[in-house]
Amino acid sequence: MKALYLAVALVLTACASNHSPDVYDGNEANRLSSVTNAVILDVRPVTIKGEKGLGAGVGAGLGGLGGYMAGGNDELRIAGAAVGAIAGGVAGAFVQEKTGTEKAWEYIVKKDNGQIQTLIQTGENPLMVGQNVYIIRNAEKIRIIPAERTKQ
Repeated sequence: MKALYLAVALVLTACASNHSPDVYDGNEANRLSSVTNAVILDVRPVTIKGEKGLGAGVGAGLGGLGGYMAGGNDELRIAGAAVGAIAGGVAGAFVQEKTGTEKAWEYIVKKDNGQIQTLIQTGENPLMVGQNVYIIRNAEKIRIIPAERTKQ
């Protein structure tokens, strides 16, 4: 059963998405993004909860296969596959939820046109209330980054 947990964790870690404003997908390169000026009105810590769907499916498939391969006659193999699929599905959902959960920040921003919006993104250090920021929007994602960058 430990091998099942490990296999599910490895598969789900490979499929995990990254919500960092500093990580771009390959298809985002060489694409134009719109930029809007804004100021941070409020910030609070939040948790992005992992989804269970893929983990349950992968776990059920691996658990069913493991249960079937446990051996015995055909009836035992079928029963093992059913029990393995149920246990694997539950384990997979649990592993994905735990490995997919990450700490994030919810920002309430006021754009230059007066519109107030909110955005949740990950990051180790939150942006500060009153800080000027850029809201970067493209077809794939929306990010908030500091407007004042250190020049090197």
